[in-house]
Amino acid sequence: MSEQVSGFLEPLAEAIDELDLPVEGSVLVEVFALADRLNAKVLGSVADHDEAEMWRSDGATSMTAWLRYHARRSGRDAANCTKTARRLRQLPVTAAAYDDGALSGGQMQAIVANITDRTAGLFAEHEPGIVPTLIRLSVRDTADAMQLWARRAEAL
Repeated sequence: MSEQVSGFLEPLAEAIDELDLPVEGSVLVEVFALADRLNAKVLGSVADHDEAEMWRSDGATSMTAWLRYHARRSGRDAANCTKTARRLRQLPVTAAAYDDGALSGGQMQAIVANITDRTAGLFAEHEPGIVPTLIRLSVRDTADAMQLWARRAEAL
């Protein structure tokens, strides 16, 4: 293993170290889907860490600051991660679809980009009907559908 990894993550680190990906498109598709599922787990952990304000114990001023320093994320990446984790905490149907691999990372970005603090509650009400439709769409079509939803939600 290239870096020191804590106990329960060792099998994951070892699997990554041993991974030798063949040059096949179908393999890349599967790897990206698995990476999205792992990212969903990471975002869930970020949300839990943030909600408990565990970042305070390390002297950080926010979850974003904690991620920048401890996880060595860029400011933009740390802010996006925190924003997405917080938003998913409000959207259980969407979070479950991402966690299960039904929604891709690109689709998640399109969804989160089109939900504001003002419209999050409304989307949470609508998500049981909307998310199954979004699952079948491309990232571009998901973005288009979410932009349409956002315009209508703002008009309300």
